[in-house]
Amino acid sequence: MTERTRTFWIEVVLLVLIVGAIGTAIALSEMRPLNKDDIKMNAGDLRSFAAVGRRLMEQHDGQQVTEQFFAAEVELLSEKVSTTKQTLEESSAQPDAENDRREAVELSTHLRNAVDDLASGRGDGNSLGQVFDAIQTRSKQMEDRLSR
Repeated sequence: MTERTRTFWIEVVLLVLIVGAIGTAIALSEMRPLNKDDIKMNAGDLRSFAAVGRRLMEQHDGQQVTEQFFAAEVELLSEKVSTTKQTLEESSAQPDAENDRREAVELSTHLRNAVDDLASGRGDGNSLGQVFDAIQTRSKQMEDRLSR
């Protein structure tokens, strides 16, 4: 075996070990129960997503964006909301954070439905805007409560 071949295989082994370590770290972090800080971050994400949904709705209603842009942004928003919702639903929470996790799941469900309505054109702008506003308000209240 030449020096070059040996160096190549050492580099391959090191790369595999690094990728494996990163994968293990990610898996372990996903398996641990959510604490109040984790839920607070998810509530912040939900608040941001609701604000984006509200803004997209306003821009679409005001014909300030193209249909293609609107559809692409709503699809991206939908994926982000779904990921957050899935994380909250599938994760366990520490005992002192379980009620907060359930509340965040409820918020994520409402937001998921609102984004679906936005994508399909169901609901008028006023009522859908109120839903986005209510989710923003509740998410902010949750963040503030969990910050204490």
